Amino acid sequence: MLTSTLSSRLKWPVILDYGIACVTPALALALDISFSRLWGIDPPVSVFLCGIMIVGWLSGPGPALLAAALTVLAFDYFMMQPIHSFKAFPQLAILASAALFVVSLGAAQRRATASLRRVSEEQQETVQQLQKLNEALRVENGARKRADEKAEEARRRSEAARSEARRELQLTIDSIPVMVSTFDPDGTRSFVNQQWQNYTGHTRREATGQGLNTSAYYHPDDVQRFDNAWRVAQAKGETLSVDVRTRRADGKYRWYSMRRAPLRDEQGTIVKWYSVGIDVDDQKVAENALQRSEAYLAEAQKLSLTGTIAWDIANDNHFWSDETYQIMGFDRSVKPSMDLIMQRVHPDDRAHLQHEVDRATQGAQNHDYESRLLMPDGQIKYLHVRAHRVNYALGQEEIVGALMDITESRKSQAALDAAQTALAHASRVATLGEISASIAHEVNQPLAAIVANGQACLRFLCRETPDLNYVRSTIEWIIKDGNRAAEVIRRVRGLMKKENSQKTLLDVNDLVSEVAALLQRELSARRVALRLELASAVPPIVGDRVQLQQVIINLVVNGMDAMQAVTDRPHVLLLRSYENDANQTVVAVKDNGVGVPAETADRLFDAFFSTKPSGLGIGLSICRSIIRDHGGQLWTTNNTGEPGATFQFALPSHRECAP
Repeated sequence: MLTSTLSSRLKWPVILDYGIACVTPALALALDISFSRLWGIDPPVSVFLCGIMIVGWLSGPGPALLAAALTVLAFDYFMMQPIHSFKAFPQLAILASAALFVVSLGAAQRRATASLRRVSEEQQETVQQLQKLNEALRVENGARKRADEKAEEARRRSEAARSEARRELQLTIDSIPVMVSTFDPDGTRSFVNQQWQNYTGHTRREATGQGLNTSAYYHPDDVQRFDNAWRVAQAKGETLSVDVRTRRADGKYRWYSMRRAPLRDEQGTIVKWYSVGIDVDDQKVAENALQRSEAYLAEAQKLSLTGTIAWDIANDNHFWSDETYQIMGFDRSVKPSMDLIMQRVHPDDRAHLQHEVDRATQGAQNHDYESRLLMPDGQIKYLHVRAHRVNYALGQEEIVGALMDITESRKSQAALDAAQTALAHASRVATLGEISASIAHEVNQPLAAIVANGQACLRFLCRETPDLNYVRSTIEWIIKDGNRAAEVIRRVRGLMKKENSQKTLLDVNDLVSEVAALLQRELSARRVALRLELASAVPPIVGDRVQLQQVIINLVVNGMDAMQAVTDRPHVLLLRSYENDANQTVVAVKDNGVGVPAETADRLFDAFFSTKPSGLGIGLSICRSIIRDHGGQLWTTNNTGEPGATFQFALPSHRECAP
């Protein structure tokens, strides 16, 4: 299809050219005939030649030759007389020659015109190419100029950037808070920054070259050590790292950490040394203080038998101080762990320790407990452990605490308890000695009644007819009085006996009543009126009967002693029992004596302190120890609005003691 289309495009101009060649002679002939017949004018042959020329001009030599041939034939046929005679042959030959000449002239003109056109087109193309080349040269010249301008600008900027970089580098080197210097390969100082100059008080010109040595600004004790280290570093080509004391411009020495590193070229040759000095004086002071603190802490832990522990629960990492290793009986090379602790803890205490470990893993904040260690040699150590949870800023948690070896304290406490028991026994004996008259009176009363009832029984039996009912009644009284005497003796023996504490369920009102009966004779002898105000609904307590009776006796005797110097009012002693707001059972002994001086109130319960001229100062101290052992408290206050003082103690009720 493309070929047929191209062929059709090529045929149409040819057909048109040859069509013009056929039409042009006909038009010339028609024009000639018209002029001849209408106006009687015979057009010249040039009309036909013009037609041929036009055809040659418009259509080329081929169509022009066709037009010439047609013109000769038409001219021969229509113009020659007689028609087709041989006389017209020369004219036709001339016409044909003229036509061929015109054709050749037209062809030449056409070729010349085409050549001129081609030359013109080539000239135009050349001009355009020249214009393009000129434009390209202009653009290239402009680009080159702009490139040169850019290069110049880039060079200026680069130079400015380098200058600014050098300035910034110099400013940075001069501003950083360290002493910076450089050295040539032979060790000659070639540069120092501004900080170095400000610190040492030497200028750059003084510092560089061979004019200034290390003795000018290093501590005399450090000069030789530093010089030796510097020579070794130069010989080996290694980095120098040493701490020296450097003298400031004011003459004071401060610790500086000096570092000098070599700069090597591609062949590995040292071309320069760079040095920095960092002020570490504050760090040195802090390190020394920390070392002293650690030494003090370690010594304090040794003296107090207290070790430090830490436990990172999340990662199960443990930390022990040296004293902790000593207490636990392990070598420092052993890595601490919970299994290691469990191996050392006494078998009877492992369940309790596991309970504390579970509390820690569940988020407990504080721990305070005691545990025993079973050492390899069979020795038992007593430990008091206190720890708490510490939360750090990054979200980590640790259990940090201390463990104290209280074995000696336990032994001392046992010895103290034994001594205190002995003192308490001695106090009871002394108290019984003071109230011996009351005891004798208490015993004599039932004995006298027994004797009287025995005599009456004999009289009843001596009658002619014995009155057995009276005898029986009298014997019952004898038995009651005998039991009463036996109870008095039992109580006295209980106070006299040196035995361990035995805590049972007690009614505090019974204790008060028994003490009141025991001291009745003594109260009468000292002319002291005893009043009892015992609450009926007071809850029971759990305690040792003898120890609590001793406390009440001591407080009553102290109350009687406090009223001996009073002569302007009757001596009244009040014994009360009640339940306070904290559901505790309280016993109060109130006197109307001289009261407790304010300057001695804080020391009243201290051991061996007494307000009595002949007192030993152990009674109230023992009483306080007994009450504390029962989980209670003992205190004293001066009476409000009336003379005297009140001593009272509060004990947990049986409801509080119950689990």
